[in-house]
Amino acid sequence: MQPTSSCSASSCGARHPAAHLITAHHNAAHIILQRISSSPQSSCGTHHLAAHVILRRAYPATHIITAHHPAAHIIGAHHPAAHITAHHQRRTSSCCAYHHHRISSCGTSLCGTSSCGSHHPAAHIILRRTSSTHIILRCTSSCGTHHPAAPFILWRTSSCGAHHLAAHIILQRPSSYGAHHLAAHIILQRTSSCAHIILRRTSSFGALHPAAHLIELSESSQQSQRQSREKGVPSDTHWTKMEDYTVTVATGTSEYSGTNNYIFLTLVGEKGESERTLLDNPGLDFCRGAADKYKVTSPSPLGSLLLVRLEKQRYWVEDNWFCRYVTVEHLGGDTVVFPCYRWLIGNVNVEIRQGKAKTLRDESIAQLLAHRRTELQERQKIYRWQTWAPGVPRCIDAKTEADLPQDSRFENEKRSDFEHSLQYALLELSLKKLVIMFGKSWSDLDDFKHIFWKLRSPIAEYCMEHWKEDWFFGYQCLNGSNPRMIQRCNKLPENFPVTSDMVQRSMAPRTNMEKELKEGNIYLLDYAILDGIPTNTIKDKPQYIAAPLCLLYQHPDNGLIPIAIQLEQTPGLNTPIFLPRDPPLAWLLAKIWVRHAEFQVFQVLSHLLRTHLVIEVFCVATLRQLPAVHPIYKLLAPHLRYTLEINTRGRSQLISADGIFKRVVSTGGDGVLVLAQREFKMLTYRSLQPYNDFSDRGVSQLPDYFYREHSLMLWEAIHSFVSGMVSLYYQSDHDVTEDTELQAWIGDITQKGMAELPSFGLPNKLSTREELSNLLAVVIFTSTVQHAATNNGQFDWCSWVPNTPCTMRQPPPTEKSAATMEMIMASLPDVSQSCLQMAITWHLGRAQPDAIPLGRYTEEHFTEAQAVELISGFRTELEKIEANILSQNDGLELQYLFLLPSRIENSITI
Repeated sequence: MQPTSSCSASSCGARHPAAHLITAHHNAAHIILQRISSSPQSSCGTHHLAAHVILRRAYPATHIITAHHPAAHIIGAHHPAAHITAHHQRRTSSCCAYHHHRISSCGTSLCGTSSCGSHHPAAHIILRRTSSTHIILRCTSSCGTHHPAAPFILWRTSSCGAHHLAAHIILQRPSSYGAHHLAAHIILQRTSSCAHIILRRTSSFGALHPAAHLIELSESSQQSQRQSREKGVPSDTHWTKMEDYTVTVATGTSEYSGTNNYIFLTLVGEKGESERTLLDNPGLDFCRGAADKYKVTSPSPLGSLLLVRLEKQRYWVEDNWFCRYVTVEHLGGDTVVFPCYRWLIGNVNVEIRQGKAKTLRDESIAQLLAHRRTELQERQKIYRWQTWAPGVPRCIDAKTEADLPQDSRFENEKRSDFEHSLQYALLELSLKKLVIMFGKSWSDLDDFKHIFWKLRSPIAEYCMEHWKEDWFFGYQCLNGSNPRMIQRCNKLPENFPVTSDMVQRSMAPRTNMEKELKEGNIYLLDYAILDGIPTNTIKDKPQYIAAPLCLLYQHPDNGLIPIAIQLEQTPGLNTPIFLPRDPPLAWLLAKIWVRHAEFQVFQVLSHLLRTHLVIEVFCVATLRQLPAVHPIYKLLAPHLRYTLEINTRGRSQLISADGIFKRVVSTGGDGVLVLAQREFKMLTYRSLQPYNDFSDRGVSQLPDYFYREHSLMLWEAIHSFVSGMVSLYYQSDHDVTEDTELQAWIGDITQKGMAELPSFGLPNKLSTREELSNLLAVVIFTSTVQHAATNNGQFDWCSWVPNTPCTMRQPPPTEKSAATMEMIMASLPDVSQSCLQMAITWHLGRAQPDAIPLGRYTEEHFTEAQAVELISGFRTELEKIEANILSQNDGLELQYLFLLPSRIENSITI
């Protein structure tokens, strides 16, 4: 049977190179790689590329590729498969069979005869995409050398100047019947007048050809049309003008964001849908960071675009894909942006909305309303509430980070850095530990310098030099890792019987404690929350905790200084009040105990509970109740990045029964949970708002309180930005109350996330735009500024271990005279604990390599000009704050730069 041409002429006037290959009804519509016959003549027992490419059903091999076939000149010499000629019409394959030797452009033999029983060199030729522009046939012979056909590149232009047909041949695609099909994706695009001839008929398996998604034009209908045109007879074929759309698909920029799986796209408009289009350009598609352009056609105008449907189908192996966004342009009109920013995993369909933010009241199209409902229903199945422990905020239902959806996981670079950095720190400190064990003493405070190398910072070094000084102790109460513990003391607590005579030496001339109390210059640190907390046992040795009270005085010349310390909440003969006039070691030991209490409070309460766990509640509620098109989702999403994974890791690796806290912290084990439960009972929504917090603690006028000054500047900028966004999408308070999705969100927060805290103070319903703006500002401020204030400096303040010890190995002294250097060293963490403290605080407090600074929105969820303008204004205000902070710190010996906007992460990621 002689084949008929499926296309008479190419665009250059010459016969199309593959015109004899494809017909609409051809029995050999699929080119299959398989054994030629069941004859056992193949000594190597495997497929032979050179003899197995055939057209089934009586199609002669002479028509596949001959020495004169146009494709034979792709690489400037005979086609590597040009030996499949009439000489091979006998359909047998054997490593001992005769081969016609062909010479490639480099002059080496392309195939040969295998004299052994091993695989033929050509038996394992596979397609590997080795660069963005070259599809190369790679292979390995049985002796381990590259097969001569390896340089063959299917990427050249034919003599007519267009991309050659063979440029699109991809030899590995699964067909609809599940087997691998050699020519499952031969795409004939723009190479002839029949620009889109695609195999669309049924294969011999009775299934639709895998590539049957474009245009079907049978040979008979083409011939009929040509004859009709020649005779002047109108053709029966009705030609419809196709609508062309230019689509740009952007792939993520992180490692492994790209994919080699099939990606199909369909445009959904008010008037219908486009064709389901396989996105496949010459070369590599969907590479990391790429923005690939494609043409998508529709048989009729779609009207306003509603959705973009993305479909990923597995190819050979599963290869996840992260899509950033899709843009669509029609006939030179405006470009419509469809943000995605999510992973496509497995064989999945995803529909994404335009970038314009819409509340529920803005929706009128039934299809889009259904899309919102479906999206939330799917998310609520994935993101579920879980009670980690009674008496604390509820969290995401995930025992380990592996249980989290991929969209909430670290990117690969972040995951590798997180896991390797801790191992690096532990390895270095293990070496330091060995140094101590072999010859170095551990009997004096200076011996801590033996482990204080390489892992260090300028502030840590300054701390090492000045940690014993009273002014430095006071400075850390204002600007250290726990800057919100201090409060004004208008009246001494009854359980802290400090007399005026005790502290008179610390007062300025011509004043006393009573006078300074009235003038508001006396301040208090009260660690009553630690009283009775269960203590840890490390290596069968009990650890100890104190619940101190510390009185501080704002001296006109010396700054904020401690003037009295009591290490327990109950006064008595065994609970002395330590004073600066006491023996130096006694006073130093008392301050060490206060700093030890500070470590417990700032790590478990100020850092873990009041930032990580609180924000997780808002994160889970946002994912469960707000669709991606909702303006509040778009506003909060960048500030919730990575929070679920870092919190899940914290519960499973940091504060778990066998976590790091259990190994090194005095509240490790049961103490962490009891401490968190106590604080959670006292936690209020009001205390999360900085102006109220400073006012309630009476520290609004305290000088040199850089944390307060910087955080209030940032609060103002955040609140102004958020208020602008709220006003943009809610024109009145009524719009807030009528937004059922928003009300479901706040209900999820108060009734699910904070269910065990009825006194939290957050209403179950939002009634005004101001309420909404204030709440959103709290969420963003807490996840950025407040977290940075407690997290970013922990290595600076804790790496010099005596300044902020993680545990104490001896009980608090009951007599001042008992304080000796031996007692101090016996109380402080040992070598192993000190090394681990340095490692974990460096690991958690260091600048993250993939950090996104506050106000930098790498994922552009908002596309409207007004919203983008508000974001730009926010960034401008942050730049002004940055300059102000730098100017304020200029010339200071000890600078406070933790709240520079450029050093504040946009979300809780560590």
